[in-house]
Amino acid sequence: MPRRSRKKLKRTAKETPIVISEYYQEVFALLHKDLLATGYNFAAPAAIRQRFWRLLKPGNYSSGYARDLVKAYLVSVESELASCIAPHSIAYWLHLYRRFLPRAIGEDRRPVTISWVRAILESAFHKFAKLSPCGGVGISGQISDDAILGGALMHPDFAPYREALRKAPQLVLTDFNTQSIEQLYDTEKLAYEIWKATAALRALGKGAELVVTNDPPSFGDSRSDELDELIRIYDDRHLYFDASATGTVFSDEFVSREGVVFLPHYDVGSASREILPYLLKAFKSRLLLPLETNFLWFPFNLAAYAKAHKPFEKDFHAKHQIPLASVFAVIGAIGHHVFYLWRRDNSKIFHFWQRAYVGPSKKQDIIDTIETFIPESIAALQIDIEAENVDARAVFEHLALRERKRQAISLLHAEPLAVFLPYGGDRWFVDYAWITSTLRHLFYGINPSDQNFKGEALENYVRETGNILPTGRLKARNGKSKQIDASFGVGDTLVVVECRAKAKSFASELSEPAAVIHRRELVDNALRDSDTKAKWLAEHPIGLNYDISDFNRIVPVAVTPFIEFMPSLELFYWLKPGLPRVLTPRELQQALSDGSFVGAYNSVSIQL
Repeated sequence: MPRRSRKKLKRTAKETPIVISEYYQEVFALLHKDLLATGYNFAAPAAIRQRFWRLLKPGNYSSGYARDLVKAYLVSVESELASCIAPHSIAYWLHLYRRFLPRAIGEDRRPVTISWVRAILESAFHKFAKLSPCGGVGISGQISDDAILGGALMHPDFAPYREALRKAPQLVLTDFNTQSIEQLYDTEKLAYEIWKATAALRALGKGAELVVTNDPPSFGDSRSDELDELIRIYDDRHLYFDASATGTVFSDEFVSREGVVFLPHYDVGSASREILPYLLKAFKSRLLLPLETNFLWFPFNLAAYAKAHKPFEKDFHAKHQIPLASVFAVIGAIGHHVFYLWRRDNSKIFHFWQRAYVGPSKKQDIIDTIETFIPESIAALQIDIEAENVDARAVFEHLALRERKRQAISLLHAEPLAVFLPYGGDRWFVDYAWITSTLRHLFYGINPSDQNFKGEALENYVRETGNILPTGRLKARNGKSKQIDASFGVGDTLVVVECRAKAKSFASELSEPAAVIHRRELVDNALRDSDTKAKWLAEHPIGLNYDISDFNRIVPVAVTPFIEFMPSLELFYWLKPGLPRVLTPRELQQALSDGSFVGAYNSVSIQL
């Protein structure tokens, strides 16, 4: 990430075709062919699954004992995964894994599972890989040609690759062969086992039993048909990044590029094949052939995120000794630099969409580049700090992977991950792939004494769709009053919304029994309060500052920042099949526009 001058960009109307041909592609194809010839079974699970579960008597296990068995398995898998990863460096694993498209490695082939497995394995790289260089990678031009890819590039047909690598030195794989490819797949299978075990923990926490089999030795759960349907609905709901783990929401919409940066996530749905050509066209370029990339970059409203989380700044500074505005300024500068590079050289778009990282670069060069873009970042984000007061070096350390931070990394949650990854000496990678993860958990362990702002932020966010009743207290003619968080009219239906902004813990994500009870209480209480307010409105349709007599019925719902698991299929929890009464803000917006409330169950409606 070397420092660049900010010269005015000159663009031509003529499209520039981009040809993608990288040094490893043909060799990887040959190595895959050799791996298939050995009889390697891509569909077979990691060997540790049979080794562990064959020691247990087949049958059903329930209660805490079942969770203890799964957790013991997780310890075993993580230990084996550490042994596989530790011999190589972060640089090796990052360079290698980002050159494989995200594909299914286990029985569950859903995109959400592929995404989880990728996150788990990359968090394992952060936790266990060497922080210094290893013999598996080197810089072309600094090593001999016959050292690259184990000498595979010495074939006469690969002479153009050797020449290109000499002209443009870059990180390359060195001691690499068929067994190296096999090792990568084996480590990914271990990451899949961690996903499978955490999925079992989530089902166990919701009432299922653990099922152990011996033909072949394996494990799963005995969820009921109802629980299976509830989990399926939960997994199929789309999660949007419009709330941090604290429960603080922010608008993910934008009306201009000001305050917006592009951030990546793994393209597990193959959307890049359709979207990338449109982006390249906007930058006066195109691909000669259709291409699917590893990552999909999306616009993210960093300005809205920064504004919503301003109440955390005092406690954040007290814990980390860094102004929160400095962190926002640096992340914004990183994002603005990416967009600048896309405009400066549109051929770089492919690299970012394929790899989502740059480097290794000298640390000082990275900091210099960040500082160059900090004024632009501050202006776009409208944050209260002067550019000269932003300590980019301190923020770099806060977002960098260091040995002391590795113990805090949890493979079960794939958190927390770093932005700056070490190569060796004073050289670092800038990894954009997990910036959203960093932002989601930026305030872990920080709990301001007054958290009323979270509820107000959620109510304001929900009301952006078009609130119709007064935002203050509704005053009935008999002197009584109620306050409705948000309300909407859909034809002859009045939708009333009860908002609950509550942080979501790691324990909740793994369905620890106490956390499951806590989230269910949150759901139940929010719906009961919404029902109570709807009934009060029905009894007092005309007040001193409102009139709902034009509506024929009221549908009460609740909104939280997160996708909530519904505890049963009882009609109390559902608007209609597959659509719960506790929604995220985005789900509420969709339901208001697609007629879902018109078709809601009569049992949850109150007639006027």
